[in-house]
Amino acid sequence: MSIVKFEDIDTERYYIASCLEGPDYWKAIPESWLHHDITKLTYLELKKFLEPPYSSYPSRDLALEKCENVDVKLFIAELSSIKVDKSLSHAKVYDLYQMYANRKLYDLAKNMLNELTGVGKAEELVRKKITELSELVNPFEVGLRQRRFIYDDATSRWEKYRERERNPIQPDVIPYNIEEFDKYTNGGLRKSHIICFFAGSGGYKTKLKANLAYNFSFLNKKDVMVITLEVPIEDYSVVIDSRHALLDFNEIQRGGLGIHKEQYRKALIDIYKSKPSLYMVDIPGEATSMDIAAEAEIYYAKFGKYPDVVLVDYANEMSCVKPYNNSGEKFKNLGVEIRQITRSYGFGFVTSFQENREGKKIKDKTKVGTEHMSESHYFQNVCHVVAYLYQDEEGVDAASNQLHVSFKKNRYGEKHVNFSVFANAPYNYIGDRKIHIISPSVSPFTPPAEQQNNQQFVKN
Repeated sequence: MSIVKFEDIDTERYYIASCLEGPDYWKAIPESWLHHDITKLTYLELKKFLEPPYSSYPSRDLALEKCENVDVKLFIAELSSIKVDKSLSHAKVYDLYQMYANRKLYDLAKNMLNELTGVGKAEELVRKKITELSELVNPFEVGLRQRRFIYDDATSRWEKYRERERNPIQPDVIPYNIEEFDKYTNGGLRKSHIICFFAGSGGYKTKLKANLAYNFSFLNKKDVMVITLEVPIEDYSVVIDSRHALLDFNEIQRGGLGIHKEQYRKALIDIYKSKPSLYMVDIPGEATSMDIAAEAEIYYAKFGKYPDVVLVDYANEMSCVKPYNNSGEKFKNLGVEIRQITRSYGFGFVTSFQENREGKKIKDKTKVGTEHMSESHYFQNVCHVVAYLYQDEEGVDAASNQLHVSFKKNRYGEKHVNFSVFANAPYNYIGDRKIHIISPSVSPFTPPAEQQNNQQFVKN
């Protein structure tokens, strides 16, 4: 049994040292994952004031001051010499789980010989162990599985139905506020569900996800978190500004708005006053699925609640936590981990993938399928909706502000449906042709030049 890793003090020390680095690296785990008395005791002490919610994350010095146990103080001081590699801090959580799972499995196997004494049938013992063994399948699911007979909650299901009948608007469905999207998804994005877009380079993936983030937060008043891995947070903010003010993104970026700058100023004032719950996280380095969970915990620590929707600009830029040997295994693990996270936290999830080389070669875009999404056969299985975005290569669609959408997978209703939405690239607008008015101070129904004819300009 020497080849099986049951415990490692260095891994446990590294995990505790990571927790002390700040809320970005804190991850609550079952104490049973820790083997050594000092690491377990230190974790339990730190958990009292490091675990969310907290108003501000305490420093290492404050941790030393708050902990009364002398052994814990000495251990924290000892951890000061450990340099935490930010790209590995969450991976160590998986190592802790693996060691716990090995110990648990070994104990079960060792005790089964004694437990067979007095048992009438071997299958009775197996049934007793099924629950314990099933908890060792995946670290994200420990303590989250539910079991019951179909009749246990029949009464409550009837009450839920009667509530839906009284109030047809389902609280766990968030409208996309794009007519065709809402129509074919039977109302919008659901709690814990995943929608993935794929397209070629410059295929409106980022713009569409930004518009959905805008609609969810500005129109539906939901809590939305955007995790951007590719677009700098400053640029992403201006994309939202461009959408809200309906002004050219490039003119905002280069300071070329001219007489339209007052419209931009009013849009920014409107955003400042209305305070839409659109929260952005920029991760320029390597990111894993654990970062989604970590950022959800930080969000909870700041605001006392989890977001309703999380958008990640490119899932294929992420890595899984579980070790992998090739790209196929990587995206299979990533999809499973994201599904487990969305189900655990209950937020809707929006992301995108690139179109692969074979898809780009197909001239008739209606014939592009999910097999043309990069690593599709490894990731698409966890998605509830997979939508393909495309325009013609001749530029007619771009000139007429038209973007085609094709639902290649749809668990809400009809799939292989094709429709078009209005898409204006410079103004970062994608949606219905009838644009919703957000604020009386910014009216998208009036051409920008006409809005400014009689304005009093304020000096910067």
